[in-house]
Amino acid sequence: MSRIARIVVVAATTATLMGGVAGIAAADTGTAAPQSPPAASAPAGTQASPTYHLFMKVYNDSTTDLKLVSADHNDSGHWGQRAVDLPAGKSEQVDVSSWMYGAHALLRYADPSGAQVVISANDNTINHNDTDGTTSNSPLVNVNGSIGGGIGHVNSEFHITNR
Repeated sequence: MSRIARIVVVAATTATLMGGVAGIAAADTGTAAPQSPPAASAPAGTQASPTYHLFMKVYNDSTTDLKLVSADHNDSGHWGQRAVDLPAGKSEQVDVSSWMYGAHALLRYADPSGAQVVISANDNTINHNDTDGTTSNSPLVNVNGSIGGGIGHVNSEFHITNR
């Protein structure tokens, strides 16, 4: 190989490597990841089934109407159903499906005074019964949660009661 040919090959390889690094940097722009499984995980023309599920059932057993402030989830999951306000004596089911570890759902409600009731459930790792995070700053209502599950499937149940 002549000296000129070697220079051309080296220059082409350098440009390819630099383009690859630029491509990685451009991909990391802070935008949300797409909420669908990678194409390689399902045959062409089909959609893969979610791998992990987090089901939240919230019961407002109190005599206080609660207004939904926010409903959030982590980037690896998507809502199967958007949460709504919880009138007294009503229940609501929220289904979060995830294609990766770490399904997380967080619901924030407010009582009539504006005090917050936070309901949080996490499916952190397969084979674990995982954690719940519930707090209530409301002088009117309390919240208690329980989580149980199996491989890739977590059921969580939350009861809001009068204080």
